[in-house]
Amino acid sequence: MDTFRECYPLNRAYTWTNGTTSTRIDYIWLSASWSQLLLDASILDSQLITDSDHRIVRCLVNTSELISGMTKQQEGKVFERVIFEYDKAEPTHWDRFTKLTDELFLESDLWKIWDNELIDAQTKSDMLWMAYQSSVRIAAETHIPHKTINNKKKEVNARKKQIIPHHYFSTLKTIRTLLKICRSKFGSEPTVDEILRFTKKITVIDSTYNLPNNIKSLPEEWNSEWYDRLLTIGTFIKQEAKALRVQQEVKLMMEQIDR
Repeated sequence: MDTFRECYPLNRAYTWTNGTTSTRIDYIWLSASWSQLLLDASILDSQLITDSDHRIVRCLVNTSELISGMTKQQEGKVFERVIFEYDKAEPTHWDRFTKLTDELFLESDLWKIWDNELIDAQTKSDMLWMAYQSSVRIAAETHIPHKTINNKKKEVNARKKQIIPHHYFSTLKTIRTLLKICRSKFGSEPTVDEILRFTKKITVIDSTYNLPNNIKSLPEEWNSEWYDRLLTIGTFIKQEAKALRVQQEVKLMMEQIDR
């Protein structure tokens, strides 16, 4: 799923230009199963940031449920991982790392694996990769500055509230789906299946948000006026979600300062 096109099906925007030609060649792709987690996507000018001829592609995705679901399944378990602090590494660290890596490569006799005709190509590749991976890892943990982190502290705050409630994402997914149907069926009447599928969802949207104009129901006939009204409602909900996100982030930041 092309995130920008999912959010803005009719907008024309470009991510690269050479001064005479412009095109959209930079994308952020998501699995279609994540579509209800997508809040927004944008293309930003990068000249004042990177001076690149490519613009910056950005999207906002709610991963809180995926992450919290993982913690729930693995509750009570402590996990550790190593973080390499490359910014603290000096040239001497890299020299020692390179030397030890070369030595470990030689000790592992990789050429014997490659020249062994009794081993099939896939097994050779797997064995060589494991040998490379092991040598680099040992050399890095021996000579590159690093630290071990774990999830012990996170267990205390495992139930921290989401910054943006999930209903914003599911609502915007419903609105994007309705906009697609409406755009592709201008002049046609909604089918019975569409009425059954969306009537309850529309009622929930109207009752959940303080909208300037309620959706109320599907149109008797898919038309551009209803499309524009729904597009305005989607923009209103999206701006409300973004404002809430800023408020929650400021609140969390102030709580950190107070602590």
